[in-house]
Amino acid sequence: MKKKTVTERLIEPHYLYFNYPVWYVFAWDHLRQDYRTFRIDRIQDSNVIEETFVLRPFTEFSHLIATDSPILL
Repeated sequence: MKKKTVTERLIEPHYLYFNYPVWYVFAWDHLRQDYRTFRIDRIQDSNVIEETFVLRPFTEFSHLIATDSPILL
């Protein structure tokens, strides 16, 4: 079994998505400069920063559901 590498990310958390039995967060990932889906149960630590962001339209994230194979980190 391949061990996953832990990375530190700065994300803009935009939407929560429930795909039974797992919750996901659709986010803009500053490291990858792209949309990403993160399993919430795999997030080991988080910090709230004072920087704000503008909420992106849900349509910009809909391809993560439509493909039925979102990018899972």
